[in-house]
Amino acid sequence: MLVDQSTWAKFDAQAEERDAGEGMRLRVPHPWHLIAMKLTAAKSATRRAGAADWSDIFDLLRTCKIDLHEPEFRKLVVQFGGDEALDRMENES
Repeated sequence: MLVDQSTWAKFDAQAEERDAGEGMRLRVPHPWHLIAMKLTAAKSATRRAGAADWSDIFDLLRTCKIDLHEPEFRKLVVQFGGDEALDRMENES
């Protein structure tokens, strides 16, 4: 997914360096930012049917133990996915 410089700066500021194996280290966006990107992709009119966006979102929620009641997270979800996305997360997770 392509993002503008200011968006990338936000991602990079909260990214964490992780071991990628064979001595390689990678910067990985914060899970909230990954979810924001997935929400944006999921609601795109040009997104292909059957894309794994929602299963990826639910995996991130579960794996990263994200609290759906966290006000800042809820704000992010509504901003990038709308009220429908927040409802879906609450009802299906």
